[in-house]
Amino acid sequence: MQRRLLGILCYLVIAPAVARDLPLHLIKLPPGFKIELYAADVPNARSMSMSPGGTLFVGSRQAGKVYAIRDSNRDGRGDKVYVIARGLNMPNGVAFHKGALYVAEINRILRFDDIETHLSNPPQPVVISTDFPADKHHGWKFIRIGPDEKLYVPIGAPCNVCIEYGYAVITRLNLDGSEHEIFAEGIRNSVGFDWHPDSHELWFTDNGRDNLSDDSPPDELNRAPDDRMHFGFPYCHGGEVLDPEFGLGHRCAEYVAPVQKLGAHVAALGMRFYVGEMFPANYRKQVFIAEHGSWNRTAKSGYRLTVVSLSGDKAVGYETFAEGWLQGQAAWGRPVDIEHMADGSLLVSDDQAGAIYRIYYDGKAANRTSLRRAARQRPQPLPETQPIVPPAMQQANPQDEQVRQATPLTNQSETFDKKSLDNREEPPVPVAVEPEVPAPVVNRVEGNEQQNVQTVPVKTNTEPLDAKPLSHPEQAQPSVAPQPTVPAADIKQTEGKGQILPNSGAQQDKSGPVPPADVIEKIRARTEQNTPAEVDPFSSVNKQTINQ
Repeated sequence: MQRRLLGILCYLVIAPAVARDLPLHLIKLPPGFKIELYAADVPNARSMSMSPGGTLFVGSRQAGKVYAIRDSNRDGRGDKVYVIARGLNMPNGVAFHKGALYVAEINRILRFDDIETHLSNPPQPVVISTDFPADKHHGWKFIRIGPDEKLYVPIGAPCNVCIEYGYAVITRLNLDGSEHEIFAEGIRNSVGFDWHPDSHELWFTDNGRDNLSDDSPPDELNRAPDDRMHFGFPYCHGGEVLDPEFGLGHRCAEYVAPVQKLGAHVAALGMRFYVGEMFPANYRKQVFIAEHGSWNRTAKSGYRLTVVSLSGDKAVGYETFAEGWLQGQAAWGRPVDIEHMADGSLLVSDDQAGAIYRIYYDGKAANRTSLRRAARQRPQPLPETQPIVPPAMQQANPQDEQVRQATPLTNQSETFDKKSLDNREEPPVPVAVEPEVPAPVVNRVEGNEQQNVQTVPVKTNTEPLDAKPLSHPEQAQPSVAPQPTVPAADIKQTEGKGQILPNSGAQQDKSGPVPPADVIEKIRARTEQNTPAEVDPFSSVNKQTINQ
């Protein structure tokens, strides 16, 4: 463990120089899925956009660069990284559309025309809009072009939590920069969205506010089927948490609740509906989310990919898909965005490692894993006997109860063992009792251990048995699996009070009155059991209490 942590710490120090040696073996994926390095040497890689021609465009924040990555030989790995722009103001967002690349800086939108044919010598960009604030707090932008041929651009809140008009919104505008309008509001900071492949409705992630607690409020996955919807910020967070400062006089029911509450502070960023054909069918049209990871939570969270499973427009599951970038409390990578490849695999950007990963599905590997798992889980033969059901879980047998009610009372008193009753061939003989007297406590010595045993006295309405104990012939071996051996107990009854005494094994005195043979047989059957007993719950005899 110390060696692993040391390796991670060393990587954190010299990461840019060893991007090709990332510890991808630490990433855990579902059976059949694999991860590999698609491209190294992409410093601060953030949002991604894939062109139909196979060029992957990647934005950045601190690096101020925009990259283009080509897989020239189509082997599933980027073999050439181009820098098509540098010195920009946090060019996080990129969107490719009809030959042009749109790039979002903090305060403006640029367009690089006919970019794929000029990767080595990119043209000067066209500024299509400067209609955005210059605040750097949540100022970096994720952008996409929607089914309506409009460019969608979020404007994050310039604070942890505040009220500022024109912020905490998702806006949209025409591709030439005209008709800029607010599409949705009450959104603290969205850095990822996509449109449902069937309904074409906008879905987006949103980062919850800080400094309430480690576990509240949650990040969100939201759905905006219409424009001008309000999602709660800064009044209500996660659909359930009223803000202690701005929530006064508001109710969370006034706002649109998230489709899925995500982990608190996981920093949910890029998201995509999976529309490829490579992954198993249960992943299709489900939401993949890149959780960048918490920055000030006591125990770090996120640093993974998750999947939100949908049924219609309802979330029915939220689970981890890929994890391992966080080892203990040390992170060697931070997922940012997700993008499709033409073959159905997914690309994942990592701004800390400066790399792009490719996740793909190997059906043959999944089958081998399933076979190994099935072999490990192959059912074992059942034992010859089934375990004894605890008394509290057993139910009365109506036929047994009918037999008991039909059996006449006798003039003998008996204390029955519950375990014996469960194995009996005949129902026990019920007895009539008088009110009990205080239970005596006796010492029972078994081997070197002394135990206090409290028995429940039974007083009958007939003459008591002779005080001399009954003799017991040699016990027959039971037909069931042997149980732990406990010394058998004789029943000694004196003036209506019963005591359990250890069986010494010596020949007992047979003098004095002897009960009827059928009673002796029942008592012998009960005493053959090896464990301390309970009284028949169906008779009127009280239950014993045995303290060990």
